[in-house]
Amino acid sequence: INMDCNLMHRVCMKVVDFLCLRQRDDVFVAGEFASRALMLVKGSLSYMQSPSTSAVTEDICFKVDKGTWICEVALWVEWTHVGKAESIGACELVSVDAALSEVLQPNLVVKEVAMEYCRQYHKRVIHACPPHAPWPTDLEVPFTDYCDLVVSMQPQIQRTIGRAALQQLTHRTMSLPRNLERLEDEIESSKSIVLVTGDGSVVRA
Repeated sequence: INMDCNLMHRVCMKVVDFLCLRQRDDVFVAGEFASRALMLVKGSLSYMQSPSTSAVTEDICFKVDKGTWICEVALWVEWTHVGKAESIGACELVSVDAALSEVLQPNLVVKEVAMEYCRQYHKRVIHACPPHAPWPTDLEVPFTDYCDLVVSMQPQIQRTIGRAALQQLTHRTMSLPRNLERLEDEIESSKSIVLVTGDGSVVRA
């Protein structure tokens, strides 16, 4: 979904920040309220869970590499950290404050899509439990891939997302050839779900 320049400026000014960490700095600790999502853009982190604070049977530790989103769940539900993240060396992160949804309010189209995304994400958080799925963590909530969420959304929201994806295809081809016209008909009749992935690819879900 395209956001106008004014809304993007508001998002960047109100909810986006940058963090620079030294070696062994804490990013967050278990039991702490989560107030933001993070993207690791440089360096690496360790993520640790313990039976005393998480649904694990023994201490576990994961390495988190550059390009990983951390605690996206904080944007969509009230979340308490279930592990500890610590910088392995010097790190840089982009943070997105949990107030993001409030900042998106002025754009009604983006607001509606974000609200539906939130509803679908919340469903997966509350239903993520063994034996059907692993417990959610600060690093991952099962079945919250963007494509999986869009497939479960209300048809009118799917059409909105599909129109935005089709617009990108049209800009790339500089025309609307017959096959795109047919795809547009499929989107409007809810026969096809089309979306733009995180890497910019346009796919049919």
